[in-house]
Amino acid sequence: MPKPAFWGLDNGIKYQGSRAFAETGKIALTYDGVDFDAKGGFRPIAAPFSEMHNGKQIPTFPPLFMLIGGIFYLVMGRWGPFLLPLIGGWLTLLASWLLWQRQRGDRDGRFFLLIVGLGTPILFYSLELWEHSLTAGFLTLSIMFTCAQHRIHRSQRYLEVFLGGIFFALAVSMRSELLLWGCVTLLLWPLTGHSLRTSIYYLFGAFTVILLVMLLNYWQTGYPIPQHISANFLEYGPRSLYTLIVSRMQNVYKLLLEGFPANHWSMLGVIPLLMVGLWSGWRYEEDWWMGVGAAVLAAWGVYFYQAVTAANVIAYTAVSGGLLWTAPMTALVLLPFKGERRRFWKFLWYGSALFIVLTAAIAPSIHGIHWSQRLLVPILPVMMMIAATRGQRWWRRYPHVKPVIILFLIISIVGQVFSYVSLQTAHRQNAALNRWVTITGAEVTITPMWWLAGDCALVSYNQPWYLIRRNDQLPQVLQGLRERGVKQAVYIENQPYLKPELWWSLGVERQDDDHFFGGDRRLRKTRLKIIGTPKATAPSAAPD
Repeated sequence: MPKPAFWGLDNGIKYQGSRAFAETGKIALTYDGVDFDAKGGFRPIAAPFSEMHNGKQIPTFPPLFMLIGGIFYLVMGRWGPFLLPLIGGWLTLLASWLLWQRQRGDRDGRFFLLIVGLGTPILFYSLELWEHSLTAGFLTLSIMFTCAQHRIHRSQRYLEVFLGGIFFALAVSMRSELLLWGCVTLLLWPLTGHSLRTSIYYLFGAFTVILLVMLLNYWQTGYPIPQHISANFLEYGPRSLYTLIVSRMQNVYKLLLEGFPANHWSMLGVIPLLMVGLWSGWRYEEDWWMGVGAAVLAAWGVYFYQAVTAANVIAYTAVSGGLLWTAPMTALVLLPFKGERRRFWKFLWYGSALFIVLTAAIAPSIHGIHWSQRLLVPILPVMMMIAATRGQRWWRRYPHVKPVIILFLIISIVGQVFSYVSLQTAHRQNAALNRWVTITGAEVTITPMWWLAGDCALVSYNQPWYLIRRNDQLPQVLQGLRERGVKQAVYIENQPYLKPELWWSLGVERQDDDHFFGGDRRLRKTRLKIIGTPKATAPSAAPD
């Protein structure tokens, strides 16, 4: 398990929210500048990652995860919150096994568990401070209880549907976009094997928990609904009908197909993977498997080479996270099942497909530096159940395709090993950055980098931080500090650096510099002594 450090600022903010709850009973983060900046324009955790409420920074992420993380922090210290995603990973494996035993217990489920645990991004998200692994576990349990098992008594069936609603609501409390799965479930309710009247128990269980979570949200943030929904739509939502249409197409591309920075290379490279899933002819001809396998290996090999040799491996994940590339077993899920007597498989396939379509249609934007597509992580267990079942069927019916199935399993696992190595690299760089940022003697930290306070969440709570978006905002912050009697500050910036002459014009003496080189970052830390009043207005841009 990685040492406490962060892949990115999302994780750091959730860590700070957990720590704040452990220490104060609230996830709200202190902002030191409310006396001269009541609206929080210079707060270090900027929009859309926080909102100001009653003079505090309120993280816009769903509070329940931070509350549970705070309890773990209280019991185990700084390690505590990092155990939550790991517990979520094990919960997902347990829920996946229970689902398999319930619906396909007469078949060996080890191949399925191997795919879920080591062949999908669930491994990555079980080792970083995100809530996706817990969400996947809750949603899989919800599906297990929701889909009918006809050998049980009717009263027990009602109880299980009620539990399905409860676990669905717990998934929603972690990730609000899972509300889309609720819509999918109700739309496909006849495929669950229950009568429409039984859905009342599902809705009752879901609404009971959602109401409690809304009360919890209001207690912690002053809002019943997590603010990341409105914040993301305001920040990243389309501004016209044209951008709306284009961005929906881009969302589908990024969710499933993106593997390279250039779109045409992604579309060309994904053809062998699509061919395996969509064209049945290659399975019927014994001579075809070698060519198909070679094409898949060549395409994925180029993808893997590009990812491994990228100048910045972590940043490269922003343009290479399509699910067909990061979890190649997804190719076996592309075609719906035919001739199945049980409606369960149709529910899994159509449910997964509708969820992907709705996510692409409604999400304001799908972007970010993450391994794979995290919005689809909760449905990976049910998708891999389809993949495992189809893989077993091909294994029995078409012995000559066994090498191709083995190839898909190998490249899926290799991809997750690469994600683990990338995570370790990111954590080492982040831990070094946190150590470098630690200041001795300075009273406050000022930075123009919106991500720095979140990335440095292990130390940024130790003293006041201020975020400026433009150089002409520096005088206001410095004057507020000057009136408070602050004498020492530190300014952390990336290239291009501010010129030394600027500080004299602001009534500040520049004392010494220090640099941090990590990845593509070239940060400079300048220690400042606030000595007088500004001599001139700061220029809007003064690069060094």
